[in-house]
Amino acid sequence: MIWDKDPGRVQMAKTIADAMKNALAPDGTELVMDYGTGTGNLALGIAPYVRRIIAVDSAKGMLLVLKEKLVTVGITTIEPREWSIGQDTADLPVFDLIVSSMTMHHVRDTAAAARTFHQLLQPGGRIAIADLDSDNGEFHKAPGIAEHNGIDRKDLQQVFLESRV
Repeated sequence: MIWDKDPGRVQMAKTIADAMKNALAPDGTELVMDYGTGTGNLALGIAPYVRRIIAVDSAKGMLLVLKEKLVTVGITTIEPREWSIGQDTADLPVFDLIVSSMTMHHVRDTAAAARTFHQLLQPGGRIAIADLDSDNGEFHKAPGIAEHNGIDRKDLQQVFLESRV
């Protein structure tokens, strides 16, 4: 997968995983959803610090890469699943933590994502999101790849605050 061969992007994923691990301070008992897991770099980075991760993505190819990685390194605490916002949540558990890295700029309806995340979160659970700052389309140079040219942090935070159920 091209994403995993780009040293800058691999380092970015590691930096994000470290920042989330430090900010969330998991105690090892958490059930986590990694939304938009892609090839699983974030999930792999936080897996040693939590009980279990459901790593969801809508891209079958990305999930296949993640499955191969899990077999190669022998990790059994990450479960890849094909799923995306807007699909039925009945087969998903409730989570202690929901994390997402470099995904929200691909989500058309961030308010729907926020509502769904809150519905899937245990009382007292937490959400951590890392994404592009607004960038006028510089990160994804080709048009049509992303729904947003980055995300304004304060706007996204407000969307999540307003969507609490």
